[in-house]
Amino acid sequence: MQTNTTTLRMRVPKALIEVLNRKEVKKKAITEAEKQTLKALFQYGATVFEQSGVLIKELESYVIYNNVTVTAPILENVVQLYLEKSEGEVTHIEFKNRRDFFVTLLPQMFSYFNIPTDLTKLKPTHLRMLSECLKGLPNRNLKENRDKPLKSLLATKDKTPISLTTTNKLIKRIRSLLTFTSSYFGTPMPSIDTYKLPHNIGNRESFSREEINALLSTLNEGDSLLLKVVSLSGMRSSEIPKSTIHMVDGVLCFDLRNAKGLKTKSSYRVIPVHIGLIPYIEDINALTYSTIKSRARRVHLNGKTLYSARHYFITALINKKVPPHIVSELAGHSKGNSMTLNTYFKGTELVELRNVVNMLS
Repeated sequence: MQTNTTTLRMRVPKALIEVLNRKEVKKKAITEAEKQTLKALFQYGATVFEQSGVLIKELESYVIYNNVTVTAPILENVVQLYLEKSEGEVTHIEFKNRRDFFVTLLPQMFSYFNIPTDLTKLKPTHLRMLSECLKGLPNRNLKENRDKPLKSLLATKDKTPISLTTTNKLIKRIRSLLTFTSSYFGTPMPSIDTYKLPHNIGNRESFSREEINALLSTLNEGDSLLLKVVSLSGMRSSEIPKSTIHMVDGVLCFDLRNAKGLKTKSSYRVIPVHIGLIPYIEDINALTYSTIKSRARRVHLNGKTLYSARHYFITALINKKVPPHIVSELAGHSKGNSMTLNTYFKGTELVELRNVVNMLS
C-alpha cells in the first residue's frame, strides 16, 4: 500500500548542473526508502558522477524535472518557476492573486511599453514605467474591470483608482520576482521603489467606543460579528480564518501558533476568546477570506475602516493600564529589544491574558 505522496526538493550539485541543465529537481516520493535513496544520490552526486555516468540514469528514474531551463531568464519562464516555488508557501487566495498578476497583467504591461522580456535587460526606466502604470490603473476588484485587458483599463474614464497601499503591494510583487530572478540566475537586477504613503491616514486611527457602538447599531448581523471579533481579539482580519478555536491549558483561545503566512514571527500567538464572543464560535469558524473581505468593505465610519477596530483593541488596553509587553503579546507585536522579555520571558499565563481581554466591553 502506497503512502501519501510528498514533494521533496533538492539542490543539484554544481558538478551536475551543466549536465542536467537544472538548479533544482522535484520528486514525488512514494516511500521513505525512495526519499532516502534520492537524498543519498544528491549527497554523493558530484563524487559519483565523476566516477560513473550511471548516476544520470539513476536520477532519471527518481526525478521529475522542471519544464523551464535555467539558461534564459525570460519573463514567462521566471514567472513559471516563481509561481511553482510560491505554491504551498502562501495562502490559496494570495497564490491566486499572484498568478493573476504575473500571468495576466504583468506580461501585458511589458508588451504595452515594449519592455524587453529578457529580465537581464531591464533598466530603471522600465521599472518606473511599470510602477507609474500600476499607480494609474482603476480598481480591478470591481466587477466591470476584472477581465478587461490593460489597454481598456488605461482608457477607462471616471475610473476609481487603486489605493497607494494596493499599488505598493503590486510593486512589491515585481520586486519579489526580480529578487528571485537575481538569486536563481545569479544576475544583478535593478531595484523598483514603492510610493511613500501619507502620514496619519484615517484608516490607521482607532475607533472610539462610541463609534463602535454606532456601527453595531447600523450594521447587519454578519458585519457586526466581524467588527466584534476584531475589536475584542485584536486580530488582523487576515488572521481570523487562519486561527483555530480550541481549549489551551483550560482557556478557550484563538490559536495562531501553527498558522501559515502570518505577518511577523510575533504573530504566531494565542489569544483568549472574549466572553462576549463565546456564543458565536460556530459563526466565527465559518468565516472565510472572501466573506471577511466582503463584509470589511461595509465596516467604515468617519474615514476609518475595520483595521481601526484592531487599533481600538490596543488603545483600550493601554488606557486600562495593561502592561505594554502584555498588549504586544496579544496584538502580535515584537516586545522590543529587551533581552529579558525576548530571551527569558516565556509568555503571560493564559488565565491572566483572558482576564485582560475580558476587561474590554
